[in-house]
Amino acid sequence: MLPSRGVRKGGRAVGQTRESTGNGPRRHRQTAVLFDIDGTLITTHGAGRRAFAVCLKKVFDIEDELLDMQFAGGTDRGLLARILERHGRASSPADERLFFRCLPGVLKDLLARKPADPLPGVRRLLSSLAEDPRFVIGLLTGNIPACAHLKLHSAGLERYFEFGGFGERHADRARIARTAMREMMLRCGGVLPPVIWVVGDTIFDVEAAKAISAFTLGVAAGRFSVRDLLDAGATAAVESLEHVRPDFFLGS
Repeated sequence: MLPSRGVRKGGRAVGQTRESTGNGPRRHRQTAVLFDIDGTLITTHGAGRRAFAVCLKKVFDIEDELLDMQFAGGTDRGLLARILERHGRASSPADERLFFRCLPGVLKDLLARKPADPLPGVRRLLSSLAEDPRFVIGLLTGNIPACAHLKLHSAGLERYFEFGGFGERHADRARIARTAMREMMLRCGGVLPPVIWVVGDTIFDVEAAKAISAFTLGVAAGRFSVRDLLDAGATAAVESLEHVRPDFFLGS
């Protein structure tokens, strides 16, 4: 049974009550939580956008600071395709390989100057989930793996994640979500956890969750409001992860 939709009230998510099933209360069963990175777990203070702009110039000789480009919810492959399309440029597989080889090096330099920061409540929530045997946690991100790891390492969060779906092969978040499911199955001995949550800050995270029949916790930390996320189909939405506890994902 789906949790009822919840919105932030008084700093806490409300309305997320689940019933037990015939197999026993869900609190005693393993639950997976897949996190988006940018705008959900961390802020890179614009480093991702600047890295794209630098590599765009280096590889394609295109001058564009990308200030009007919407990065929220995008995937690295999808963003590159959109940027090249608006400049009327085609790309070859060789060009794309060069671009995605350039990106991590530039991003690493930018993060060395100004590190990424965890968003409110993130470190505490991840630590609590990682210590609780009822949970398995992973990533569902549009970043290519190297950039994902650089961002998480910069924010001191990399140690919490051992698997995920990344944007190195696909521009479509639904396909990335299915990749995350395959990786999770390997992680869990060939059996998927009976309950899966996706946590993200955009309506595109909600759509990705739908593709794998997962619940969604929307985090209205950026472009999309609590109402936007709920209207898109999120199971629940909060303004930040500051007051979210592990038992939220169990319907406690």
